[in-house]
Amino acid sequence: MTKSILKNNASFGARLGLIALMVVVPVMAEAVVLYDASSGLPSSPPWLLLWDSFPFPPNPAPVIAGGALNLDTSPHDSVGYGYVAPLLLDPTAGYRLAFNLRIDAETHSSVDRAGFSIIAVSSDPTKAIELSFWEDQVWTQNTGFTHGESAALDTMTALIQYELLVSGMNYELLAGGSSILSGAMRDYSGFGLPYSSPNFLSFGDNTSSGSSTFALSFMELTDLPSASTPEPGTVSLLLVAGAALVSRRRRRR
Repeated sequence: MTKSILKNNASFGARLGLIALMVVVPVMAEAVVLYDASSGLPSSPPWLLLWDSFPFPPNPAPVIAGGALNLDTSPHDSVGYGYVAPLLLDPTAGYRLAFNLRIDAETHSSVDRAGFSIIAVSSDPTKAIELSFWEDQVWTQNTGFTHGESAALDTMTALIQYELLVSGMNYELLAGGSSILSGAMRDYSGFGLPYSSPNFLSFGDNTSSGSSTFALSFMELTDLPSASTPEPGTVSLLLVAGAALVSRRRRRR
């Protein structure tokens, strides 16, 4: 059985504690750049590098190449990055998560799994969405973690700008400015962390049933000006809760 991060790496808890002490500064702008590869690897904090197996750090390690973060997840059960959003992901007001991504390779042992995923959990955890990426398809995870609505797409040729638009009970995904997916937000919260943790974002390989090599160069969150920043105490709790991203009990059944 794959060991969790908390068991594999004693320093992980210390890193979470350090991040939890961060002072939360109110964000007045409508758009916040969460990651830009021109500045190097995702900084920690606020990004958490999450992995689920030895070695530590992940090997091969993430690198910057071709203007993007490059990571090969195949030697690991799972590896990726998590972030407690600096703006409330208010599904009623609406928000936009934009990211530039290329899938260089992807394998999966189940039609219900993918080697790369983006997870966005709104301020109301019952309104979340997990986007899964194959080499030739983008699709969503249903509430029971089965293959949901999908769109054929070559995800490998170049970095594609994706835009996840959330409004009320619905989401829409754009690729290169064209709408490719839309549907209802999901309630994964009954499966526990991280899906029950509000305002949580992650990207990478979150399953032992798949792997990928991917490049991600940019990520930006846009919210309405009325959205406020989570209280410092809330952020601390969410950071600790976000560590449980590695549990994935549903992946191992």
